[in-house]
Amino acid sequence: MESVRRIRIMAGIVVVLGCQLASAADDTQLNARAVSRLIAKGSADSLAAAALLQYLHTSARSESRALLARALEVEPERKDLTWLAYQLCSDVPDCDPKPYSERLRQLDPTNGAAWIGDIRYAAGPQRAAAVDVALTNIGTAGAFRLYFNPLIASLSPEVAAARHNGSGKVSRSELRQALIETTGITTAVILPALQFTTRACKDAELQVAGRLEKCRGAARALANADTYFGEAVGLSLVQRLAPAESAEGRAATEQRRVLQYRMEKASRVSLSSSMRSPADYLQVLRAHEREQDVSLALLQQAHIALDPPASWVSSLPPHAR
Repeated sequence: MESVRRIRIMAGIVVVLGCQLASAADDTQLNARAVSRLIAKGSADSLAAAALLQYLHTSARSESRALLARALEVEPERKDLTWLAYQLCSDVPDCDPKPYSERLRQLDPTNGAAWIGDIRYAAGPQRAAAVDVALTNIGTAGAFRLYFNPLIASLSPEVAAARHNGSGKVSRSELRQALIETTGITTAVILPALQFTTRACKDAELQVAGRLEKCRGAARALANADTYFGEAVGLSLVQRLAPAESAEGRAATEQRRVLQYRMEKASRVSLSSSMRSPADYLQVLRAHEREQDVSLALLQQAHIALDPPASWVSSLPPHAR
């Protein structure tokens, strides 16, 4: 799980950058004005963007959830906003996330993310059975989507416009700052607590009858993710659960190596691209559903090989991969 840990560290850095910008805005009372502008606009994207900005303030978390509920009233078919609402609700004692997960199952039945909460909240004598059902449904769904690209692409311009001063166009620097800020907050919100799923697939849990095959199915779905985070967790599980020296295990090992290579190469290219031309970077996000495909597009633009040569070794120390 070291590669997953590295993804979390990278995500944390982005979150810190975004939150620093938001904090600076708040100190000058710009945040309150931006939120007011976004609410007044009243579109699904502007209300969702306001919800993200409010999420930074613990005292305004309930207002953040209310704004997102309003966004879903405007566009009830939005899968990305439904997942965002689920995540905003999942860690709050007085908020029931189940209506959002059930709605997401209707909107996107091939997304296994809609079932992970059932593993997290399973308890009591029927816990093992509930976990098995959830793992089976994740595997049947076949994919794991967090909607990172569409959220960043749709909400960043809203934040930029709300923070803009004057009547002219949003400047490149304003859009760049909004992109960093939105990416930071969104990353903090949408990444789910997958430790409950991985724990259900290790040690004594694997002694439950039929659990191993259910975990393998869920692992394959996780590996078919729209984020590096989900894919890394999935490949790690596939590798750990596959029979020793099996074809699937060897394939997962190579896939993790390719994933690591692309992450290391793309992290530099993506940062450079988003800073140099944020509008073009947002266009690339809109054109691709998966975070990984954005990286591939940027690597191609930079004329960097998409796959590592046989001699390639990660530049990171083993404990950080």
